Amino acid sequence: MSKRMNALVEAALAGMLACFAQAALAQTYPSRPVRMIINVAPGGGSDILARKLSPVLAQQLGQLVLVDNKPGAAGVLGTSAAATAAPDGYTLTMISSSHASNAPLHKSLPYHPVDSFSPVILFALSPQVLLTQPSAPFRSIRELIAYSKANPGKLNMGSSGTGSTPHLSGELLKMMTGITFTHVPYKGGGPAMADLMGGQLNLLFVVTQTAMPQIAAGKVRPLAVASAQRIAAFPDAPTIAESGVPGYEASNWAGVLAPARTPAEIVQTIHDAMIKTIRIKDTRDWMIDQGLEPIETGPAEFRKILQTEIAKWTKVVVSSGIPIE
Repeated sequence: MSKRMNALVEAALAGMLACFAQAALAQTYPSRPVRMIINVAPGGGSDILARKLSPVLAQQLGQLVLVDNKPGAAGVLGTSAAATAAPDGYTLTMISSSHASNAPLHKSLPYHPVDSFSPVILFALSPQVLLTQPSAPFRSIRELIAYSKANPGKLNMGSSGTGSTPHLSGELLKMMTGITFTHVPYKGGGPAMADLMGGQLNLLFVVTQTAMPQIAAGKVRPLAVASAQRIAAFPDAPTIAESGVPGYEASNWAGVLAPARTPAEIVQTIHDAMIKTIRIKDTRDWMIDQGLEPIETGPAEFRKILQTEIAKWTKVVVSSGIPIE
């Protein structure tokens, strides 16, 4: 047998062995605890969500799911650790919408935000609402646009920090409508909300859970929600898209990724277990109470959503001139 033929046979055997190994791995998965990397510090939104869901997910998988906090570098540190882990289903990461916006905000990342991962599931939306003061001279998005054009440079909009989802949501609105405002970044959403209620800010995007008690107390007023459809928390509040800005959407979300090349059978096993987790009534009720909307997005669709989100926020970052790190 020629050397070329030997090489071909060896390559074919190696490929067959790899396939057999993957199939065997998928059939026995999981046989030990699964690690869920969270790229924020304990107490953060993703951490609270992961710690609530992980015991229920463990019941579905039949193995412990251990939450491993790896904060740092705006989430890049933990995400990088997940990207470089073995693609065997025993290391996962729970990400938020900042995963997509981090891509254009950094000159380089130690991973590709899509290709370095096997998307598993997008399982929750956290709709945002655009708030203003009760005494504001505009009561709708259309009136806001008209007011801004008649009073250039008069409005300001707060956020939980430069490059945050609320900041980018405001820049997207600016890009799509032509309104003008001065961005005022804060170290967190709490101080920004306090200044909105105190009259120092005109506009602020926040998640629904943060907005609900202040709206109920009459301290702030919702103009519109940033989700694609109206939400149960504010049934009378229109979407920004239906208020004269077609196509506008800016929601926080939560999803699970595995390292790239994780066997499809394992990805599907984790996906199915997550579906069962968020369908359990106690889990679902808790999520809704936290202002989260449970959804069931498959791996292929989640990949497309990631690509779309990254493209959208890249345009926003370039258009707004936000400094890139």
